[in-house]
Amino acid sequence: MAKTWKGNALLLALTLVFIFAIFELIVFRWVLVAADLPQLSENEGYLLKYEPNQSGVYRVKHEIKANYKINSNGWNSNYKSYPTALTPGKKRIVVIGDSYIEALQVDYDKSFSEQLENILGRDSTEVFRFGMSGAPISHYVYMLGQEAIKHKPHVVIINLVDNDLLQSLGLNEGTYTDSFATYRIHRDGSISDTEPRQFRRNIAWYIKRTATFRYLYVRMKLVPRLIAKSIMKNLYRKRNDVTHSNKLSNLGNYSVAQKSEIIIDYALENLDHLRKKYGFELFLIVDGDRSETMNAIDENRPMNRSGLWLNRLLSTKASLRSIKLLNLQNVIKEDYLENRKPFQFANDYHWNQYMHSLVAQAAKNYFFAM
Repeated sequence: MAKTWKGNALLLALTLVFIFAIFELIVFRWVLVAADLPQLSENEGYLLKYEPNQSGVYRVKHEIKANYKINSNGWNSNYKSYPTALTPGKKRIVVIGDSYIEALQVDYDKSFSEQLENILGRDSTEVFRFGMSGAPISHYVYMLGQEAIKHKPHVVIINLVDNDLLQSLGLNEGTYTDSFATYRIHRDGSISDTEPRQFRRNIAWYIKRTATFRYLYVRMKLVPRLIAKSIMKNLYRKRNDVTHSNKLSNLGNYSVAQKSEIIIDYALENLDHLRKKYGFELFLIVDGDRSETMNAIDENRPMNRSGLWLNRLLSTKASLRSIKLLNLQNVIKEDYLENRKPFQFANDYHWNQYMHSLVAQAAKNYFFAM
């Protein structure tokens, strides 16, 4: 009986390995094609970027099929490289943000940044974008000071969404979020910087490389994202790593609103310092509550404005520092009333190409109107 049981178990294991190999090497590569994912570059704890000179096709179900190109500097962009020397006769604009600026969901030459450059005129303007999926505002400030400022921008645009503040405390789940610059709020209400940790390839990295993962999780979203993130995060962390729990236990007795205000004050103070030191113009963009706006208009009812807390907070704080803020909520509402076009994908909440175009036109009208 024991030999029979062991033989059956071995046969089952070999069968499962064979089936996995068929799907991994054939089905998810040539028949049901998986989404490509750009690969991160290992570092010593400084700025997290992608391996240079990659390209691929990002896919979500049968709705999104977008080409990305990672340039020689490690960013998704229409530019093959970002020179540090200024181009004579051209205004240089730098755009910084998370996955909305990284914009894997649209072709690399169709994002907000490229469309803004086209609207302003490529003969007189160049727009470099620095987008990293999952990055919070603390990392935006770090990206600007460590990387973007080397390219001598005349204008810096920071794009903000509602998860940018609390994720600056290092609470974002993921396999590389420890490699973001974060903030630490102390019990006395003071705040300080936490340097990024080095990024090294690990078992989670190799799992994400498989076509099976990229098809089931990335393209088809068949694995619940929170469960997958939790599993991958646990695979990534060492057993004696207590950094995350330390962050959770050292936030002090502050409400979400208080923490958010502390974070935005500190971030804007640092951005303002860089603006004065290097002499660039600083502009902010904040996303609106797109789904609630569309639903409220379609249902002919008043809008629930609880999702606009960041818009209200930023409007107040930016005004105190004389920083121009483009509130996309107004743009979204006016456009939907007139055109009734969606601003995001059915299977992905990120901006669709129409929204990227809308943001580019709104930025041109608000920031660069003659």
